[in-house]
Amino acid sequence: MTGRSEFQDYNRLLAALPTSDYSVLQPYLKEVPLDVGAVLQDAGERIQYVYFPLSGMISLLSVMRDGKAVETTALGREGALGIGFGAGSSYAFSRAVVQIAGSAARISASQFQTALKE
Repeated sequence: MTGRSEFQDYNRLLAALPTSDYSVLQPYLKEVPLDVGAVLQDAGERIQYVYFPLSGMISLLSVMRDGKAVETTALGREGALGIGFGAGSSYAFSRAVVQIAGSAARISASQFQTALKE
């Protein structure tokens, strides 16, 4: 699964973008696997990548002081992980863990920010 139309076919947020906006992001998007148990970001850490899930599921977890975690959000093909970076938030507010294997279109946070400026 690669290329403009395929990423848009699998992620609803990318599909909703006007062609001109998507064409700015598209050159930077790379398909990556989402392996079960992979931690894509952790609370308080700098956001490195923005992920647009194409399949699978990511859980956003709030981690308590005692180390226990509770799922606050499930994220799939309808959205993206890390897009708050473009709104000025450089750090993750929650832990993101892959719950169901799949794949995502990924862009580095710096490239995402550059694309937003365009």
